[in-house]
Amino acid sequence: KTIDVIIEKRSSTDFAVSVDLLNMASLPLGYEVGEPEVTPGQVTIISSESIIEQIAMVKVFIDVTDLKESIRNREVPVSVYDVQGNDLNVRVEPASVTVSVPVERPSKTVPLTIKTKGELPEGLKLEKLESEQEIEIFGKRDILNEITEISTVEIDMAKIDKSDIYEVKLDFPDGVVANNETIDVMIELTESKVFNDVPIDKKGENADNVTFVNPADAIVNITANGSDELIRSLQKDEITTSIDVGALDVGEHKVELTVDGPKNVKLEPEFKTVTVRIEE
Repeated sequence: KTIDVIIEKRSSTDFAVSVDLLNMASLPLGYEVGEPEVTPGQVTIISSESIIEQIAMVKVFIDVTDLKESIRNREVPVSVYDVQGNDLNVRVEPASVTVSVPVERPSKTVPLTIKTKGELPEGLKLEKLESEQEIEIFGKRDILNEITEISTVEIDMAKIDKSDIYEVKLDFPDGVVANNETIDVMIELTESKVFNDVPIDKKGENADNVTFVNPADAIVNITANGSDELIRSLQKDEITTSIDVGALDVGEHKVELTVDGPKNVKLEPEFKTVTVRIEE
């Protein structure tokens, strides 16, 4: 009985090692992987000539899922495959290589725009709308190069009823992030309120001899303007109006109306002069 033994010539060949980055879709948004470096860049594969002729790929694999920091000098085993992707059992020298993969987070600082829609409730006016003027954004370089500004989602002004700091979401294009998804927007409002029938006081030596001609009832309506907080706390008795009749002679006169009230509140009377008659 005989056994046929086939003895193939042993061969060795150098092959370049490529890096296959796995799960690129799971790389955190805003991060970018640079060109991997392999040391040594080539390995020697020792096997029969027929096996070596089947070699199609010499690879190492790096999983980049959730990767946020560069990989430096990671030792990774070398895998050898034929054209169908079948693993070939060959001798590789060295059996592993050192791989470094740079991970970057490209950024760009762009202007920040606050967008609004709708109108404030009746009686309110916008005094100030402020936030940070710029924002640092992150993403792939080709995406960042196309972006000139970032805006907020539209603030519905119809729902703004007081001065405050509002947390507003940012409207990011696809593939772009920032350190925060929201920003603080300072909204300051002014409000107006009418106080009806504020009495007009008489001052001066002739006060007892004064008859009001216009208005005959000696009252005036006052419109108060100021910050919404001040106006909402303002009481009618904090507003005073008066005329000075001390230097007036007998007869009919137009006298300037004086209005006083709290600081930082603008008070506007419905008329600026009062007609009075000084009796003997």
